[in-house]
Amino acid sequence: MQYAANNTYYLGANNSDWTIASLKFPVKKGQVIKEDWFGDIYTSKIISTNATVKTKAGKFKNTIVVAQGKWRTYIAKGKGVVLKKEGKKKHFELVKLAKK
Repeated sequence: MQYAANNTYYLGANNSDWTIASLKFPVKKGQVIKEDWFGDIYTSKIISTNATVKTKAGKFKNTIVVAQGKWRTYIAKGKGVVLKKEGKKKHFELVKLAKK
């Protein structure tokens, strides 16, 4: 689930209304994000807004990188999350883009 509303970009679990993360527009390097997940507070930080990341689906420029501890989430404009890593271990990688 991904959508934008009220100057916020929401990311969540597929086929549900659960929001995992939200980014306030305009997204800026250094921006801190605090999420309440069932009473637990998680803090993330935007560490880049212009990273280039390569996945099996291709190369994505100007991606947003969100850091939370050892985790890194790479978000590409118009594509959403393209890569999620914990240290060097990939937990999610976009492998193919559907043609419209």
